[in-house]
Amino acid sequence: MKFNKSKNHKWSKEETLLALDVYFRNRPATKLKTESEELRNLSHFMRLIQLEIIGNADTPTLRNTAGMKMKMGNLVGIDPKFPEHKGLSGASKQDKKYFDLYVNNQEELSEIVYEIKKVLVNARLEKNLVPDIDDEDYVGKEGKEIIRIHRTRERDPKIIKEKKEKTLKEKGKLVCEACGFDFEEIYGERGYGYIECHHKIGVSNMNEDDETKLEDLALVCSNCHRMIHRKKDWLTIKELKEILSC
Repeated sequence: MKFNKSKNHKWSKEETLLALDVYFRNRPATKLKTESEELRNLSHFMRLIQLEIIGNADTPTLRNTAGMKMKMGNLVGIDPKFPEHKGLSGASKQDKKYFDLYVNNQEELSEIVYEIKKVLVNARLEKNLVPDIDDEDYVGKEGKEIIRIHRTRERDPKIIKEKKEKTLKEKGKLVCEACGFDFEEIYGERGYGYIECHHKIGVSNMNEDDETKLEDLALVCSNCHRMIHRKKDWLTIKELKEILSC
């Protein structure tokens, strides 16, 4: 898929379709909060598209959750089904075009959005935009030993299985606690039940024989997991969420 490019950060066709998919699934989407999982997830993919279009997404406000909230307001403003909801007036001709095209073909839209997301995820992995944990950021015997201990703890199959089962029972799905990424949503049946498990205990407090509790674990996507470990001072889930919400 070749992404539709536009100047001055104008919304591309792909971005508009992603936003419409969220809007239709939450129609009229007036109650979606800026910090909601839906808008965080949407912002995540918008920024991936920006990486494809302009080569970076470093501007903190570019396609952030506040922008996603505003887009929902724009779409409410052109939705004839909910005239009682006061929407915004910033909808574009492109918004109206694709709104009219898919308002009665939402299943088709969902299939298109699924393919867009799949291409984005694969493109990012293929370009290796997420560095490996085993790079030059860690040097010396001590750093390697800390990684070895941490990885051993994170790969304990019994506690990971228990964490996933408990989360599935309580929430019905497994999503990244930092960005909201859902492997099943993108990869369908193949992605069901898949997610990585991160140990939240700081390395300075780690002992190899410590007993791991469920509350010590966080479920995260592959990208967020790598970003947590990217530097010597590992990020907390809260810190990573703050970065993603900028």
